[in-house]
Amino acid sequence: MTAGFFRQFPILWPTFVEAMKETPELRKGGSITVAFTIEADGRVTDPKLVASDFNRPELESQILRQLRLIRFDPGNFAPKPVASFQIPLHPAPNPTKPAVPSRSLDEVQLGFESQKAAFLKLYEDARAQWPVLSEGGKIIVRLEVAPDGRMTGSSLVSSTFRHPEFESRILAQVQSMRLEAKDIPAFVYPNYPIVLHPPT
Repeated sequence: MTAGFFRQFPILWPTFVEAMKETPELRKGGSITVAFTIEADGRVTDPKLVASDFNRPELESQILRQLRLIRFDPGNFAPKPVASFQIPLHPAPNPTKPAVPSRSLDEVQLGFESQKAAFLKLYEDARAQWPVLSEGGKIIVRLEVAPDGRMTGSSLVSSTFRHPEFESRILAQVQSMRLEAKDIPAFVYPNYPIVLHPPT
């Protein structure tokens, strides 16, 4: 059964790739453990989540929906319940291309972590000026990091705040960031989320 499952793994892979675009921290990888039943005609029915390393309900719900598309070879048997099956989900390098030195997403995340206090201060100052921002929200930015570490092509992709002046301040803070200079190509990440909420 395991071999049959992984032959059809590409059905699940695009779901994980799309989730990584929205939530970069998923690139650390992990696994989702599921239960399901294999019917006599090869269909997968009644998929359920058993455990997950991700704690991302949208991703996990989509994986469960995709499981219903998997088909095993039909056989002369009663429905087979599978109580626990682990699905590993990790970013994989393209095996057809040689590795090219580049920045890692972890490096970019560390850069944002070092600027966390500055982003929070911008948000708190803006919240005091515009109380409508008090519910918090998420800003998605496109990042482009030059070899010298400057954010050269960063731009706004979307925002739940719907407040252009505040968004321009956040984007200015992004563009002021500097990462370590490296002799590598520019790094582009199309959908980096910045989540801002009032302190609890």
